[in-house]
Amino acid sequence: MEQSATDLRQVLFQDIQSGLYFDGAKVVKSSTQSYDTDLAAELWEMSESLIVQSKSYNNS
Repeated sequence: MEQSATDLRQVLFQDIQSGLYFDGAKVVKSSTQSYDTDLAAELWEMSESLIVQSKSYNNS
């Protein structure tokens, strides 16, 4: 818990660029899956489908 608080404090108060990923206080690359455009499109389609289903359910 103490290490988590220290890491969070370092990340919050550093002058860093937005959109970075961290492992503790260290900047790391995001996963290989995050660069997969086919997977991103599939996730987008599934998300849209769930939203449509949710709206249908709430309107009935």
